[in-house]
Amino acid sequence: MSDSALLIFSGLLISLVWGAVYLDLAGQPRFNSYRALCIVIGGAVFAGCAVTVAPRLGIGQDVAANVAFVVACVIVAVSFATGIARRGKADGPDGGMLFTCLAIAGWLLVSFFMNGYSLERYLNPLVSLFIPVAIVVMTRATRASRDHLLQLAFRCTAGIVYVSLTLAVVAPGLAFGTSDQDMRRIVVMGLSERLSGVAGHPNLLAIFAVVLFVMAYSLPVRRKALHLVAGIAVLFLTESRTGLVAFVFAVAVMWVWQNRTPLRILFAVAMVTASTIVLTMWFDDSSNALTSDVETNGRYRVWDLVLGSLPDRLIYGWGPVAFRADSGTPLLEAGLGHAHSQFFQALAEGGIVGFGLLVLLLVQFLLTGRNALASMYIGLAATVISASFTEVILDSQLWGANIGMVPTLVLFPAFLSARRSPDPSVWERRGSGRHPQHGALTSFSTEVPICS
Repeated sequence: MSDSALLIFSGLLISLVWGAVYLDLAGQPRFNSYRALCIVIGGAVFAGCAVTVAPRLGIGQDVAANVAFVVACVIVAVSFATGIARRGKADGPDGGMLFTCLAIAGWLLVSFFMNGYSLERYLNPLVSLFIPVAIVVMTRATRASRDHLLQLAFRCTAGIVYVSLTLAVVAPGLAFGTSDQDMRRIVVMGLSERLSGVAGHPNLLAIFAVVLFVMAYSLPVRRKALHLVAGIAVLFLTESRTGLVAFVFAVAVMWVWQNRTPLRILFAVAMVTASTIVLTMWFDDSSNALTSDVETNGRYRVWDLVLGSLPDRLIYGWGPVAFRADSGTPLLEAGLGHAHSQFFQALAEGGIVGFGLLVLLLVQFLLTGRNALASMYIGLAATVISASFTEVILDSQLWGANIGMVPTLVLFPAFLSARRSPDPSVWERRGSGRHPQHGALTSFSTEVPICS
């Protein structure tokens, strides 16, 4: 049996075992679907970060890739088990987001076969395509309240940020300077490299920092000031222009959303525009910084290639493995592993149909801002949209089931929480005796409040 065949067999066997165990547990009358969701998402976030850091610890890329494949298989298998266990029962709201995720995964699968790629060679990214679908299925199946889902997303995000800050202190060799592009433009306090932490890249870690800031500012979390300072500290240590623009955009949109006056809107637009221009031209001496390929780390080069090759695959693109080294696509001329933009990535992988489906998903994110926490959801959507212009953050199949899937694991439960019933007691200190702990997770068999 070849190594690839053995890997496929092992991944499928482990996922079938996990799926069968989950299906058996889900059939129990006192099964806590929210606690199971926490275990799956929390475990997957840990695995994604661990696999990302593994090469820096001397663990081979092949081992990390194998672990990532097994993780992806388990997530998808558990979601199928959830669907079987919940058949005939009412699911949570937001079926539209499930349809969109299914449409994106299905269309990229069509594009994969239309381009004639090898199924055995690229099984890992194909399985990872369905991670967003799996997360939506499992989240919709739980009866958790809005605050429970937001707490899950917040804790996962905070874990990434605080572990990265801890590594910066105790193991700076693991936390800083993980690539040639991680040198700081401004050397401060002897720091000449940018912080990557467990995210693998400063820009991605900066996006998690913005998400933490938005959620900590909007939610009744304890130690709010600490979380806000931690988010700003990570933005400073990562020195990420993408993160800073997303931060300015999110804060401006939240500020305007709270009181939508013409003066506020005008000021916010001016602030975001000025910040984008200044940060794009950050400390570059050339007069053409806005179009400098070096200054933008190859973004304009790969964007030109995507647009130039689009007519050849206008409808269905080059498939979800278009930037893999052995895919043979013209996009490899850029010498990059992705399109450096979620929008251009969607065009490259799925053509104009894939691009349209991405826009539909982002619109659904925006439409979550229609309840008591409207400014927070709008802030999160603004963060995702802003970051999507210069980074790829919603492609779980891009690097397999490692850090590439973690934004999906964090953001989807947060957005899916928007139409759930609130439960403010979730944020109270446990055991205080001052508030009833309705819905508190005191045991595995205690269910949380159902959504309305």
